[in-house]
Amino acid sequence: MVALNADNGAGVKAYDDYNSYNSYENVSSDSEFNDGQAYDWLVDTGTTSHITHQRDTFATYESIPKVPISGVGGVETFAIGRGTVFLLSRCDGYMNVLQLNNVLHVPSNRNSLLSLRNWEENDRSIHAHKGILHLTSSEGKDIACGWKIVNKLYMMSFRLMDQSTPTNVAFNAAYIATDPTPSWETWHQRYGHVGYPGLQMLLDQHMVDGLNVNLLMPKPDCIACIEAKIHEAPYGPTTKKFTKPGELTHIDLWGKYDITSIHSNLYYLLMVDNASRYITVEFLKTKSEATARIKEYLAYLTARNKTPCALRMDRGTEFVNEELQTWCHS
Repeated sequence: MVALNADNGAGVKAYDDYNSYNSYENVSSDSEFNDGQAYDWLVDTGTTSHITHQRDTFATYESIPKVPISGVGGVETFAIGRGTVFLLSRCDGYMNVLQLNNVLHVPSNRNSLLSLRNWEENDRSIHAHKGILHLTSSEGKDIACGWKIVNKLYMMSFRLMDQSTPTNVAFNAAYIATDPTPSWETWHQRYGHVGYPGLQMLLDQHMVDGLNVNLLMPKPDCIACIEAKIHEAPYGPTTKKFTKPGELTHIDLWGKYDITSIHSNLYYLLMVDNASRYITVEFLKTKSEATARIKEYLAYLTARNKTPCALRMDRGTEFVNEELQTWCHS
């Protein structure tokens, strides 16, 4: 026997408010869900009252005269108490707290039953698709979910809250959502863009306290990681190779230095021969002196039977200027 219904006799009329749902305070973290006692409920449209067989699940409890409960096959049993039960559910990465009032205590029943008739009141709704059942709030938010088992019944897994009723309970809503369980993408960013396999290892081997991941969320590609790991396409083959000393010179200018040298210089010009790696350094007082020193260097190479063919430098104005370009083409 699974689906139980309260009799329509006079003894039940005093408990017509079994359909009330109320709210509970926020849950600070996943630890309360993970540490709480597992508690499965069967849900069915046939039940008119919430029913549980476990006395220790009640946050508040009062004994009542035996209320006859009838079920499938004409079996009759009795409710001996009623009270409030707090259930913690996780759905779509969020934790939600359900407070069920006037839950009947039926010790002889083998299962705890959640009344779907009660949930559908006050614009709440139920959605079932491919064996998965969702309880949806009036705002359209999924609060709890379960899976189909047998005989058109669904099972929902909850955790029990601390059954000592807090002082700041507000009795005016059906549930209250807490912060979502972080997604894979969130942990990826928190850990400095560590790869998903590394995060999976941390989770599987319980290497980090408090590392709770919403396993229903995907592992999306990280744009920042993709861009950072993109390699530049290889350059094509060099059309001309300079293998003789003096043919190709690499040139760069350093400065301005904060302190003047003993000869009042603030810059230096660095010239490196591509073939021999021979380095020439010229000290300068101003950047404008670079053009004259480059011409002197090239003239020096020419006087020693070298053939300057190319200069490799940045596009600073001390290099790219009309005076040096005219001289090179003359």
